[in-house]
Amino acid sequence: MEIKESPSFFEHAAMAAFGIALITTLILNFGMIAGQNSIGLAMASLCICALIGFMPGFAAVGLHIKQTGAILELGRAAMIGFSAGFIFSIAMSGFDAIWVMLGYNWPLMLIESVENFYLDQGESISDLEEFREMIESQSGSFSLPGLILNAVLMGILSLFTGMAANGVFGRNN
Repeated sequence: MEIKESPSFFEHAAMAAFGIALITTLILNFGMIAGQNSIGLAMASLCICALIGFMPGFAAVGLHIKQTGAILELGRAAMIGFSAGFIFSIAMSGFDAIWVMLGYNWPLMLIESVENFYLDQGESISDLEEFREMIESQSGSFSLPGLILNAVLMGILSLFTGMAANGVFGRNN
């Protein structure tokens, strides 16, 4: 009897994670660029990206099931989801670093949008100045513990969405 090797899921996790990270960073940064004078557009792009952040595990498991036709155990779907979320987080950090090198720092653009909103309303913005200074001091810096923590947390979130995708896509096979 020949032992069959189960299909590798890493490629599906990486494809889904990098694709979603690219889409997310484009929406986020172009939304912030276009919304510099409109807090509504800046906040809308931020909210859309938060919703897209749930997708890496779901997309990776769905892609794996559709391309291989395999029926996954829940633990394997969770592993695919975790891997996709972990890769997504690292890819987002890399894409954010590229945008910062190009001169677009979305947290600073969001603060500028909020400042413009408050200035238009005639409100005081002294608290935002301290926050701006903190963001500017950390701009371009790299924190390995922060990156690992972010990747693990995103992996855990995607673990659950991967299990949900197994239920959705697994029924169709």
